[in-house]
Amino acid sequence: MMFDYTQPGAFILRIAIFTLLFSTYPLVQYFLTSMLLLLFWSKRPITRKEEIILNITIIAIPVLFTLFYPHIGTILGYVGAFTGFAIMYLLPVMVHLKRMKTRITNPLLAEAIDMNAFNTSVIEKPGTLPSSPKI
Repeated sequence: MMFDYTQPGAFILRIAIFTLLFSTYPLVQYFLTSMLLLLFWSKRPITRKEEIILNITIIAIPVLFTLFYPHIGTILGYVGAFTGFAIMYLLPVMVHLKRMKTRITNPLLAEAIDMNAFNTSVIEKPGTLPSSPKI
C-alpha cells in the first residue's frame, strides 16, 4: 500500500483519480465505438443487439486484462513499443503510399494538395510571388 487511508492528501488524490477515470472513460468508449461502427458497419445500419454486444465487448476486454493479468506495466511496455514502431516506421511509409496513390488516381487533386501544402492560410493572387507572413 502506498499511502495510509487516514491521510487526507491520499484521499483527495484518490478522489481526483476517480473523477478523472469517471469522466474520461466514456469519451474513450464513445470514440472507440464510433470507429468500430465506421469500420465494420459502414454499409448497413447496426441493430440494437449488435450495438449492445459491441459495447459489452469493449468494456469486457480491459476488465478481463485487469482481472487476469494485473501487471499493467508489462502491457504498457509492449503497447508503447508497438505504437512507437508504428509511428516511426509504418506511418511515414503509409502516408507516402497514400500520396502516391492520390497522384496516380487523381493527379489534379494531388497537384492542388502539393501547391497548398505549406501555404494554407494565405491566398495569393495568380502570377505574384508569395509574400512573407506578417508578424
